[in-house]
Amino acid sequence: MNRQGWLVLLVLVAGLGWAQECRLLFQDQGLFLHTAPLSGGELSLVRLTPEGPAFVTLDPESAAVTQEWVVPGGVWFLHPILAVGPEGRRVVVLVPLLDEGWKPNQLYSQVLVDGQVKWAALRGARLEVWPVGGEAPLWQVELGMLRSMGFSPDGEWLVTITDEGELTLWEAETGQRRGEVTIPQHLNWFTFGPGPDRISVGTMDKVIRSFGLPDLRPVGELEFAERTWPPVEASPTGSLLALLEDEYTLILLDLTSGQVLHRWTTFPEPVAQVVFSPCGELVAAATTAGTVWLWQVAEGEELGRLDVAGTLPPGGLLYLSLAFWGEEKLLVTVSQRLRLEAGLRAWFTNSQGRVLACRLPVPEGAP
Repeated sequence: MNRQGWLVLLVLVAGLGWAQECRLLFQDQGLFLHTAPLSGGELSLVRLTPEGPAFVTLDPESAAVTQEWVVPGGVWFLHPILAVGPEGRRVVVLVPLLDEGWKPNQLYSQVLVDGQVKWAALRGARLEVWPVGGEAPLWQVELGMLRSMGFSPDGEWLVTITDEGELTLWEAETGQRRGEVTIPQHLNWFTFGPGPDRISVGTMDKVIRSFGLPDLRPVGELEFAERTWPPVEASPTGSLLALLEDEYTLILLDLTSGQVLHRWTTFPEPVAQVVFSPCGELVAAATTAGTVWLWQVAEGEELGRLDVAGTLPPGGLLYLSLAFWGEEKLLVTVSQRLRLEAGLRAWFTNSQGRVLACRLPVPEGAP
């Protein structure tokens, strides 16, 4: 990227006081899904390519790509199902297992085979855990279709949830199955917490259930007035949850007491993602229309909104994701479609991804 890429975008949000510098760190063709800071100062970026998911390491000072690794394999779901572990060291991906021919009552899906899109019959899926940059997975296992999966904050555990409501706890390093429980009440979400030794799940019957680690023994239930929905994010201590009461209403829930501490609305824009700052003092949310909201956890005060979509050239907004970069900056990853053209490779090459670093507003009264 040339030096013209080092823009400084001044984003003014009328009446809300978040007039902050957003620096363009990196841009390129393709669909960018996720960016996260690494402890060494570099950034980890996930983007989609016709060959599969690619993991890119960026030097934020020079905007140089220091490493790029595409997950080996030639068959993917059209929208890859994956989760990234802490520090970008591991990734878990779900690989479709194809069946020959067309059969009654069989599951079909759009898949990406050697860069080409096709409809295919599925006989299942294989879970693969890879070390980023590796030549072979650490372990793999054939499963049914998954509703959700993710790593624990310390990277020790991996949780998978099937469409049938089977929740399984795995050792991320070895693939050893440590616990399993079936929850028939239709799982909506899961998260680690409250505390480091529990996992909590939300179900359609308006109950939040907690299980102990690693044996997944039931340790508590919390009845809630409404169903709760993803996206869900636990605070760094695991004691608070930010999750959706409906698509426009984000609530901050104390998992220990069951008390709703704050309710925030983003109407008329549905919430797409929510994240806590590393110290747990701030919550940021991104909407499907490209607005970023920021609140204080303690008082529930809104600190401002950032119109990310308004900083972009004309084109359709595809993805927007957030990650705090320390306590003073927010990484905003944006992908947009620039031209409407048919074909998968045109879909990738006619899309552009950007990584922005935006300074956070200083709350009133702060030193």
